[in-house]
Amino acid sequence: MTRTELDAISRPLLEPVIDEVVRVRDAAEAAGHRLGAVFLVGGASRMPLAANLIHHALDVAPVVIEQPELAVAEGAAVASAPVGDGTSPAAVAEPESSAATAAEYAPVPVETPPAAAVEPATVPLPPPPPRSVRGRKRIAAVAAALLALALVGVSALFNWEPWQAGGTGGGAPYAEALTGTADAACPEGLAAPLDAPGALYGPHFTSAPTCLTILAPEDASAAADLLGEVPALTGSQRLAIVHFTTGDANPTDQYTVHSAVTFGDQTWELDGVPAADAVYAAVVDADAPLQVAVTDAERTQTLDLATGQVADPVAAYYHGELAQREFVVEATLSFATVDDSWFMDGVVYRDHVAVSRSVFREDLGWLCEPDEAVLTAVFEIRTYSAEYDQDWPFDAAQAVRVQAGDQTVLPQVTAEEVTRAAGDHGDDTWVAVGAVFTVPADLAEFAFEFDLQDSAYDRGLEKWFHASESPVAQSYGLDFTAA
Repeated sequence: MTRTELDAISRPLLEPVIDEVVRVRDAAEAAGHRLGAVFLVGGASRMPLAANLIHHALDVAPVVIEQPELAVAEGAAVASAPVGDGTSPAAVAEPESSAATAAEYAPVPVETPPAAAVEPATVPLPPPPPRSVRGRKRIAAVAAALLALALVGVSALFNWEPWQAGGTGGGAPYAEALTGTADAACPEGLAAPLDAPGALYGPHFTSAPTCLTILAPEDASAAADLLGEVPALTGSQRLAIVHFTTGDANPTDQYTVHSAVTFGDQTWELDGVPAADAVYAAVVDADAPLQVAVTDAERTQTLDLATGQVADPVAAYYHGELAQREFVVEATLSFATVDDSWFMDGVVYRDHVAVSRSVFREDLGWLCEPDEAVLTAVFEIRTYSAEYDQDWPFDAAQAVRVQAGDQTVLPQVTAEEVTRAAGDHGDDTWVAVGAVFTVPADLAEFAFEFDLQDSAYDRGLEKWFHASESPVAQSYGLDFTAA
């Protein structure tokens, strides 16, 4: 059963309990008493829905005490212990552990007179007569008992276990996955935006946290509206909260996406990535690891939420764009035979070149190592002119190259001949070229060098023509820097 399904079933059962709590609160206020704090007891009070409903109804963030599932039993044990001489009710002192717990977790100090003797008589519900502090404590006890019993009933009905609501029972640290706004999860002055890159990217996903909030015990109440409670913290513990701005995953039948959000010893695993407005919160040690790991097509990248840095990155996603750039090779040259008996003036070159930067293809998978990127240049060039009956040789493996920083990178080439009609002259021959360059992933600016065809063979004359001008090498800048 999912959290949403459980909440939908539990809400009709919890709402009458909330109504009763409100009624008791109103009766106490009518008698001149004010509400100082709300403490949830009973194991099922760990359910976020219960805390959220109470918070909304009372406009006070309730606090789940340590080991709430034991509070009712502890109170019953204290109440049933023999006191006095057995002939008359005697004052029962509050256990020291309960008093310490209340003092430690109450968000607002409440000044009350010293506790008087508590009479065990049943307290009638409204309309109540004016009561002393003694009566106020009896009203609070009735409200707590009603809430605890109702929540325990829901727990038994749905076999709800405390760890499913964010803890492990027995005082285990709080941990919760929920949905919330960035404003609630990133309180001003307490939350820190992640340092660059501060996000994870892959061929089938994007995952971008908004902020990381780490709250010391004295600041934990800032999360009350978001969590519906104030988790218990010791002096060395912190409440860590991360909110996600965007989360988009597009797995395929062949390639899956899997995520793990880890706060200390707590890990949430999910298919895909955390969705937009997903929130994860947990009580952790001050030096606990806080990270998000995403595996896409069997490569795992891990984002350290405390530093914003990525371990084992597919680096091209964080340096420049994976995109396409285009340019046109243009030049006008003159040619002549070796003996200058024949010449050609005004030979015009015009070739369109498209260059893409990538690391992954659906049909091929990963194209390179994580610290590399691939530049793929695609163009066509004519190697035979039917009109002039001339061959124009072109060797792409030698004629094109990329300058990547201080490196000269030669390509791996694929070439395929294509014939095209040239009017009444017959068919021209073209070569469709694919030139693949493996370059460092942390570079986004390159120079693409293209050597023009500088020789032609005239079949009719049986003579070679050579370019009479130099240089024939052309250079074009490629900038994949992110906009």
